[in-house]
Amino acid sequence: MTRRQVWILAALFLVQLVWAFNKVELCHPWEGKFPMGDPDSVLYLRWFEQSLLQGRPLETDRYMTFPDTFTVNFPPLYLWFLVKFTQLAFAIMPSLTSQPELIIGIFPPLGGVILSLFMVLTLWKLTRNFPFCCLVALGSLPGFPQALTNSFLGVDHHWLENLWLWSWIFLCTRYVQSRAPELKILGGAVCAAFLATWQGAPFFFGLFGAWMLVLWLAKKPECEAIFEFSGSGMLVGGGVIALYFLRYPPMVSGSIFDGFGWIHASLVILGGAFFFLMFQMESRLGEKIPTSLRFAMLGAGSVLIALVFPKTLQEGGMFLARTDPILATVQEMGSILNVSGWGMIDSHLLRIFERFGLYPFFLLLAVFPNDRSPKLPNIWILVHWAFITMGLGLVQTRFFRWMGPANGLLLGLVLFHLFHVLKPIGGSPTSGWKAGRTAALLAIPVLLSLHLNFSTLLQPNPLVPYVFEGIQWLREHTPDPGGYADGSMPAYGVLNFWDEGNFIAYYGQRPTVAANTQRGVATMSRLFLSLKPDDLYTQCRKANIRFLFLTPDVLESLKVMEAVLAREEGRAPRPVENASPTLPIAQLFDSFGLQGRENIAWEGVSRFRCRFLTSNKKSRALTKIFEVVEGAEILGQGPPEVAYTARLWITFGAMHLPYQVTGKTGPAGEIRFRVAYPTGDHGGRVHTEDHYEFRFLEQAASAAVTFKVTPEEVEMGKCVFLPQ
Repeated sequence: MTRRQVWILAALFLVQLVWAFNKVELCHPWEGKFPMGDPDSVLYLRWFEQSLLQGRPLETDRYMTFPDTFTVNFPPLYLWFLVKFTQLAFAIMPSLTSQPELIIGIFPPLGGVILSLFMVLTLWKLTRNFPFCCLVALGSLPGFPQALTNSFLGVDHHWLENLWLWSWIFLCTRYVQSRAPELKILGGAVCAAFLATWQGAPFFFGLFGAWMLVLWLAKKPECEAIFEFSGSGMLVGGGVIALYFLRYPPMVSGSIFDGFGWIHASLVILGGAFFFLMFQMESRLGEKIPTSLRFAMLGAGSVLIALVFPKTLQEGGMFLARTDPILATVQEMGSILNVSGWGMIDSHLLRIFERFGLYPFFLLLAVFPNDRSPKLPNIWILVHWAFITMGLGLVQTRFFRWMGPANGLLLGLVLFHLFHVLKPIGGSPTSGWKAGRTAALLAIPVLLSLHLNFSTLLQPNPLVPYVFEGIQWLREHTPDPGGYADGSMPAYGVLNFWDEGNFIAYYGQRPTVAANTQRGVATMSRLFLSLKPDDLYTQCRKANIRFLFLTPDVLESLKVMEAVLAREEGRAPRPVENASPTLPIAQLFDSFGLQGRENIAWEGVSRFRCRFLTSNKKSRALTKIFEVVEGAEILGQGPPEVAYTARLWITFGAMHLPYQVTGKTGPAGEIRFRVAYPTGDHGGRVHTEDHYEFRFLEQAASAAVTFKVTPEEVEMGKCVFLPQ
């Protein structure tokens, strides 16, 4: 590559680097933190922050599945890298004033640029075609896959997972061309790093193995080199992880998607041994093995794998099929194409256009290049995996993350072949035509990359304002539960819907019952589906739940919660409708638990106090926060067996409603009841009048007496005596 060519590529990647960081200037900090809207990234940001505060990578998490303790039994490399790099940065530069999360936030976009650079350099080594490499570099300007994987502060492990995945594919491609032995050593290192980063790495190696076997059935001559590289790399990588487990014994983990243990090292070592045996057989027999025998061997091997690893295969199938009731609701686990609605073909085409621009509609140019295009040797492995990752992404949106540099490769291929299709037939093109054609082609990838989430012309994804307003109130107006900085058990937790868990725990620094990792969802479902107010109160007290963080998502997901709870308890789901008005949690959200509100008489009026609601410009507030209280105990004396009522007027946002408790005196005239609201209390758009009115229903209004209740009396369940 000449110096001029190096400068051209450097300029293109400088543009990509600037583009990748454009969101930094568009967003503004929230509570001193960058407002990241991806729940997985928020989880890693909290783990990273707590690790720094506690001085070591987090091992137990008391803020995700309260009151249970979650053991962070994930592959250790990524969190260790984030913590150690940040500690090193501050050790080298003690005067550094940047926030730690901003330091690690540069890695995802920087990793995306580096991966695209690796792709272009690999293509240069394979093809020596500089115009093609330039078009791939130009096509690598951030688009939909990089928006998913390489956004600033998108510090979920996906960017590093993507780096190892494509490094493996690059090394395999180079090994097929050169057979350099050092590439096998690098492959082993990449395999080990991949396993130590993501517990689902065996899933990728399984896909890679299936692809290799398809090539073997097709009698591709390159199979021998691919088997050799994969077998050696997987044996080395799995062996390194096995040695790590001998030094640091893992917790028991029989699932590749839940935890990190011997199953991960074992699967990769066995796979490596199998592929190395395939290499030995292919190098000795090769073409001598008939196709029928190849299919018979593959069938026998598949049966053997199904018998030895039935649970692993079942988990992989469930993961792809989304049979889990929670996974079925996760947007990134769904497909952008609704297969059941192919009659609406225009909407499917629009979805593809929104995410990738126009180039997917010209991919036949990459599959069947025209005769006028120069040959691009040795890139077929990269092209195969570009199409495989795109196909997986059409099945589940999350797999578009794996496209990474493949997006630039496919767009570059389309532009390269389109460039030669547009060449004038016969004769040399004029300089004007060449200049115009070049300018047009340079504009195409830029315009096609200006779409969905990563455009310098668009604002970033807005965070849900009503959720974050509630989180801010929690952080500023509730007691610090402790445990965030020192790892001790927090004093109380927050009952929440799983989608808001990571945000409450990180931005609000309050422990939550459930998070979007599916941990704690059974406990959450059991509480939200309580059939009686007393059951809800009792379970909250038993679990030290002090606050209920309610949003419309809670009411809209009751059927899913019932499916989760039924699976947990091993029974058939009960008939539960979303927003069912008979459930206490729905009565709280819809009517604040007030007797008489919307014709609902609720028994739990004395145990749950609304502390906050968002601005209710529409028919109802979108976030309500309730506190679980003992309720002040009101004691007095009156006529025997006479009905009475105690009333307090409360303003909830723009609504002025009566809070009242009714009852009947005892045989000796004793009065005993509880109230959940203090008098003269203001905050969170909830305002109470300065006194209760108590009266016997058989007497005139003039006989009413007033009394006051303090917040402490409500929270601690203290006694308040009625005036005589």
